[in-house]
Amino acid sequence: MRAVALSDKNVQKKITDNFIPLKIEIPYRTEKFPLDWPSLKMWRDTWVRMGGVETTGLTACSVVSPDLQTEYGSTGSAMVWELFDSIAYDAVKFGAMLDRAKNRAEEEKDIRDDPKLNEAEKEKKLAAFRKRVVKDVAKEGKFHLPPKGFTIEGATKLFESTGDIEWLEKQKKKQP
Repeated sequence: MRAVALSDKNVQKKITDNFIPLKIEIPYRTEKFPLDWPSLKMWRDTWVRMGGVETTGLTACSVVSPDLQTEYGSTGSAMVWELFDSIAYDAVKFGAMLDRAKNRAEEEKDIRDDPKLNEAEKEKKLAAFRKRVVKDVAKEGKFHLPPKGFTIEGATKLFESTGDIEWLEKQKKKQP
């Protein structure tokens, strides 16, 4: 993601102009997922399913609402076998995800600022909006199963070529 999508000038401009970037690192052997934001529930659940404290290699990008309740956009799982079709590894797809997230944020703001709606109507409209957004984001960033022929050995070689295996080994040695 750093080498492709996040290094793209158009993606960088969209991020700089519209978002507040925040990088969350989850050190190896972390006992608990570091954030309890409702908008990141899917990532917290994914982290647990992947082994929790033993999880390594979870990389993703999400755009969340200012109140941390809703995920406006997501790269999806970005597993190694998704290298050629994941939002995370394609600057154009990544930029489109950021555009959708920005539009969703603006749509939510428009609902909140609509003077024609009373508070109860706003809450009802916001609930329907967020329900739709959750479904749309899940569909856009859906997880893909590994392709036929994918092996852990092949993935390990790929990670070794990027230096990620070396980093992981260093992290393991740091742990008691």
